[in-house]
Amino acid sequence: MTRYLIQHLIELLIRLLRIRRARRWPSADATIIRAVAAEVDEGWAPVVFYSFTVDSSKYSGELHGAAGIDAPKRASEIQPGDHIAVRFKPGNPSRNVALNEDNRDRLPFTIAE
Repeated sequence: MTRYLIQHLIELLIRLLRIRRARRWPSADATIIRAVAAEVDEGWAPVVFYSFTVDSSKYSGELHGAAGIDAPKRASEIQPGDHIAVRFKPGNPSRNVALNEDNRDRLPFTIAE
């Protein structure tokens, strides 16, 4: 039990540090390519695939929504061509992430950050 708790706390700290670092990265407007519901350990979760451009080069990424029984419905509310905000690492835009705080009004679910 203790080992599981320590591992969970370490994963949480790493996730929080990544989010904190990404907040300082520049943002770009990304176009949604598709959204699906995927089976995960906790049930189903929406998964959104997107692309964006930085300095005339195209990049892509994906985000995972929080798991829930309504994931297929939430994924179906996202349409190709919709837009979200993504943060990318300066000098390496292939490292990118979508944050909840940038997309609260753009997505019908919470991103599993």
